[in-house]
Amino acid sequence: MRRVFVGVTAVCAAAVCAVMTMAAGIVPASAATDDGLPTIRRQPSWLPPDLGRDSTVVLAPGTTDFDPIRAHDIVGGSAPAGADQYGRTVGLGFFDPYRPNVEIVDYPEAFGFTVAGRPVGIVGHDAYNTSVDEGTATGLADAQRAWIAQGRKGTIVLGGYSQGSAVAMNIAYLLHQQYADGIPGAIPDSNVVVVTGADTRFPDTGAENVFPSVLPGAYTNGPRDPAATGTTRVISYCIKGDLVCDMANPIADPLGWAFYLAPGATIHGKFGDQVNKFPVERTWSSGNTTYVVLDGGNPWGMWLRKEGVPLPANFDETVDRLIPVPEPGQPSTDAAGNRVPTPREVQQSLFARLRWDVPVTDPDARAAQRRAPGHGRAAADRLDPPGRPAARTQPPRLPTPAELAALLASLGHPAR
Repeated sequence: MRRVFVGVTAVCAAAVCAVMTMAAGIVPASAATDDGLPTIRRQPSWLPPDLGRDSTVVLAPGTTDFDPIRAHDIVGGSAPAGADQYGRTVGLGFFDPYRPNVEIVDYPEAFGFTVAGRPVGIVGHDAYNTSVDEGTATGLADAQRAWIAQGRKGTIVLGGYSQGSAVAMNIAYLLHQQYADGIPGAIPDSNVVVVTGADTRFPDTGAENVFPSVLPGAYTNGPRDPAATGTTRVISYCIKGDLVCDMANPIADPLGWAFYLAPGATIHGKFGDQVNKFPVERTWSSGNTTYVVLDGGNPWGMWLRKEGVPLPANFDETVDRLIPVPEPGQPSTDAAGNRVPTPREVQQSLFARLRWDVPVTDPDARAAQRRAPGHGRAAADRLDPPGRPAARTQPPRLPTPAELAALLASLGHPAR
């Protein structure tokens, strides 16, 4: 039994590594402005019209956004990296007609995992979780410094794409915690706005909501609670078919999951600066977070047309009918309309039965885990150390054969 459990865990880890590498490395987010497609500069209708007024914008680049940038609105006149994130936000008119100062978060932008505590970099030289943690700490300091520089008034805009969305949302969570705890000089929620693209924890279909948390250094953090950032305004957008924010559930739809992997990675890496060309399919709100789904067509059609392949006019519609594209932000259901859990939700259920904690690293996920039954509420609300991401948990022990047998026998029954 123990060998079976170890084997299944190893297979899951390998799958996570392979697909996340495709999403974050083979077609990195930094490729978004390298595709040669013309862009349209205008502020999207789904953004607040006053975004950027009396503001400093703190931008967290995505994975491997290593190109340096020089621009008059960047604090200091230049940044060693982040050209693509600058291009897909400032360059697309997200803050027009205003010209706010821009801070680029300097962090590893890496993707990898760890073996025996040592990082194995697939893209860059750090593990994914380490990269996000470092970006969070650096970006938090950037936001606080910018707030002081603008006289503790106006707005701090946090922007992130892909891995940068995790950084931006972590910063927003920590800023809210400081404000809620009454820390002197904390930035009020009403003075912070967050704009994320291709969030890895987009509701239901984000990669961190689908993949189980089994790969050390690349643990996944599950769904976000919009209440975790208080009254901070958040706008989170996702292009339909993007592998990182719109991943099919491989349990409910294994064919769709496999079929849209490659084009989904391409959309993520190559179409991030095309959002002004895509119509809004739908929006919805939860608390102070607004979610926006953009539809650029069938992922295969988008990819093939970009490569110059001539396609019939009804190509997208035909492929959609044969193998539907997963709908961003919607859970998978079976033929009877019952929700089908993702692999990570299955892991969550299994670990709950064994009274284990699923490994998580983002500060909001760790706090939520500590608030769960069996954890002290006082510890849950404490940042360790203050204002910084908490230390990581250790992976749980393996079950005994008797535990695993009882666990498998109970899968058809709800957890108590």
